[in-house]
Amino acid sequence: QGINFGFIDNSIQSLSRYQPALITNQNGTVLETLENELRSATSFTIAVAFVTSGGLLDLKSTLADIANHGVRGKLVTSTYLGFNNPNVFEDLLQIPNLDVRVLDQDGFHTKAYYFNHDDYQSMVIGSSNLTQNALKKNFEWNLRITSTDRGEIVCNVKSELDNLWQQAIPLTKSWIDEYRSDWQLNYQTTSKKKRANKLGKIIPNQMQEPALQALKHLRDVQHAKKGLVVAATGTGKTYLAAFDVQQFQPKRLLFVVHREQILRKAMSSFQEILGGPDSDYGILSGNQKDLNARYLFATVNMVSKKSVCEQLGADAFDYIIIDEAHRVGQNNLGEKETMYQRLMNFYKPQFMLGMTATPERTDGTNVYEYFDYNLAYEI
Repeated sequence: QGINFGFIDNSIQSLSRYQPALITNQNGTVLETLENELRSATSFTIAVAFVTSGGLLDLKSTLADIANHGVRGKLVTSTYLGFNNPNVFEDLLQIPNLDVRVLDQDGFHTKAYYFNHDDYQSMVIGSSNLTQNALKKNFEWNLRITSTDRGEIVCNVKSELDNLWQQAIPLTKSWIDEYRSDWQLNYQTTSKKKRANKLGKIIPNQMQEPALQALKHLRDVQHAKKGLVVAATGTGKTYLAAFDVQQFQPKRLLFVVHREQILRKAMSSFQEILGGPDSDYGILSGNQKDLNARYLFATVNMVSKKSVCEQLGADAFDYIIIDEAHRVGQNNLGEKETMYQRLMNFYKPQFMLGMTATPERTDGTNVYEYFDYNLAYEI
């Protein structure tokens, strides 16, 4: 009857606990739903990319209550983008009825809450990570459904969660110590570096200076609209690109990468060189859409989408940078046009810069052709 009510005819009478529901934090919060599920569950599994202290605090009392009744659960989270603070992992380790594992995997976006009850299973799947805003404030979309243990959907979800659990590594104190060290080095020091840089101007190094001159010559003398810079890993390609943007002075910039976790690091490097208010900088990814930013750092799959292209417009950017330009010919979707080709054909900047360490490809792609055979410089 619950299935009939949710998917066939909502006039059919059924028990509310079996009815599918859309949970948005508008009429009832995600937190209230999860608390109700936990209180009647015999066990549970949670898989979320992000966890915050606030989100965990909201659930701690409920987890403590069900621990008194012998209810245990599993949680799989991630190191994705360095979002999770090491202190959160410390907090997770202290919850006695929660077994925690960590998945070190790029692009982990899962948000799933799975509950075993005496005679049925329930799931909450959608947009909410285990953060305070997602549980209580944000406008979220989560679908709650119930099933017997023989239902196809519940079997698929359980199988996927079991696979994630097997792939993930157990959370331990030694793992947290190692993560904390890496996290402090790669994420926490970012703001400190910005303050230090304000005391002294960053200038191009000896390898970058002739490359910048070559790029300026390519535009001003050869009147080229595209150019390729080949630079070995570790030579400072991102800073070089930022310095060229500085000398070009575009009204709007688009920086394109293939992986989301590169975005923030690249944006930080540009902020160090270009300065200006934080509001000038934005990210376009699966999790963030700052379409109006002056300097937009985007994943190729998002910025090449037809809907995004139409929203931004072909003339949205004066300067476009394609990081790891050797990927322009890669087609993971089996379509006639790759994502890179789609964006390169749609957007019409005054100048487009490609950067790569490996222009020679074994897959038949001629990277030089995509940039009009204009090799600006090679480091």
